[in-house]
Amino acid sequence: MIKMITYFLNIDIYIKKNKINWRLILPVIISVFIFSNSYSNISQQSSGVVINRQPLTIGEVNAIQYRYNYKIPNGRYWYDTVSGLWGYEGGPAMGRTVSGIHAFGSMPQNISKSKTGIIINGREIHKKDLEELQKLFGSIKRARYWLNSRGRGGFENGPEKFDIITAIKSVYGIRRNSSLLGGYFITQAHVIGY
Repeated sequence: MIKMITYFLNIDIYIKKNKINWRLILPVIISVFIFSNSYSNISQQSSGVVINRQPLTIGEVNAIQYRYNYKIPNGRYWYDTVSGLWGYEGGPAMGRTVSGIHAFGSMPQNISKSKTGIIINGREIHKKDLEELQKLFGSIKRARYWLNSRGRGGFENGPEKFDIITAIKSVYGIRRNSSLLGGYFITQAHVIGY
């Protein structure tokens, strides 16, 4: 604790001496402090948050919550780095967030604990995901697909073949609700993430 106080006092002296605005430098200091080896053992303790079967430390959860201004409740989740879709382990997509966070490791194919034979970005989708996709596109071929963060996708390693956003607008006659985080639609008590 004394190390931490000394560290901040030295920073405070440097900032005052060089007339630097605290508001501009504070996010950098907090990030460095959270990820530094001198940070207390508390940051290395388990947080109760597991993403893609990888337990996150309290320090990692705090850094993510600070960066994205969103509280992550304790639980077991899956997260698709490519599309930004997320859900609870063993379940369907619950929504979409920022894509491209690679800190959570790779998403196991069986993370949704389903046997649909339809794999999107490496995850075999849950039966509820399949039901929603069938409402949009009819019959779905058992295959491997890619899906990007804009809701566009196709067969794995192939060109774009579908657009979920256009399909949702067509089938449900609704527009994206810009007040919803990331972009998802609530229809008949189901959440369709894109």
